[in-house]
Amino acid sequence: MGNTFVGLSVSFSLSIGMSFIPAGIVTFISKERENNAKHQQIVSGMSILAYWSSNYVLDWLKFLVPGILCPIISNGLGASMLTNGDKYTALWELFMFYGLSIIPTTYLMAYMFKEHTRAQTATFFINFGVGFIGSLAITILQIFPNTDVIAQVFSWPMRIIPTFAISYGFLNLSSSTLFDSSNYSKTAGDILFLWITALLSTVVLLSFELFKVTKVRSCQAKVPSKPEPLDDDVEEEMQKVDIAHEDYGIKIKGLRKVYHLGKKKYKVAVDKLSLGIKNGECFTLLGVSGAGKTTAFKIMTGELPPTEGEVSVQGYSVTDKYGEARRYIGYCP
Repeated sequence: MGNTFVGLSVSFSLSIGMSFIPAGIVTFISKERENNAKHQQIVSGMSILAYWSSNYVLDWLKFLVPGILCPIISNGLGASMLTNGDKYTALWELFMFYGLSIIPTTYLMAYMFKEHTRAQTATFFINFGVGFIGSLAITILQIFPNTDVIAQVFSWPMRIIPTFAISYGFLNLSSSTLFDSSNYSKTAGDILFLWITALLSTVVLLSFELFKVTKVRSCQAKVPSKPEPLDDDVEEEMQKVDIAHEDYGIKIKGLRKVYHLGKKKYKVAVDKLSLGIKNGECFTLLGVSGAGKTTAFKIMTGELPPTEGEVSVQGYSVTDKYGEARRYIGYCP
């Protein structure tokens, strides 16, 4: 009875502790997106694969500190319900596969937030609620015959969440006499799902980054332009860019950007911008506040997709051939 109590106590403590891991990971990633540090690195020549690989390796090395200490401390505390025989190997597998899965999963969660402070707080409570409280609730439901089936049904899809899988794995391990690697309804299933989540989340992350959708929603493209009188020099520049056959260092043709503000509200930030800059020219883009200067630069550097129009750098389209175009871009926001 004493060993069971120690095992359950250690399981609860480990589950709560693992909820803090993703909160630490998401902060740095969200902050880099918030202050445009990530985009600055990408424009400067760093590849998407190099960016995420370097972050992954760093976060993995940081995770190894608690990931190695926790199984050792559990064994030192005499939590035999978690460390007896093959259970100790399963405990190590839970920690290692949790590290491999929670890092890319947290990277994906970072896209849900615009501010790193909110990302840190929300990520902790989401993982604590779904991971620790969720696994505890499922375990309690399994105690009663009337709710055991419900617990089994909900436990499978929830295992796709790494914090739930590892917390549920701790509880399954401590409540079992032996570790059965073929019984996927228990800890073996939690380890399997951690491995699957690690693979899927990594593939989704890299696919999203490498094959970003450059086309905007059709509802934004259908927002009509307001006819406004154009200065003579503006019309002359539009015609020159439209019919010119010579190569420009930077060529912008009919650029338009519409922001969706929600509830059928839209804001036209850039409208019918055409501009051609030859190699060797020094050009300054001037305009009143809100004229769309920052938006235009974000589109030219690939940070935002245009609603309509074309942008090319040294003949390479920023939307279709960004990898080639960014080699000629130096950007200091």
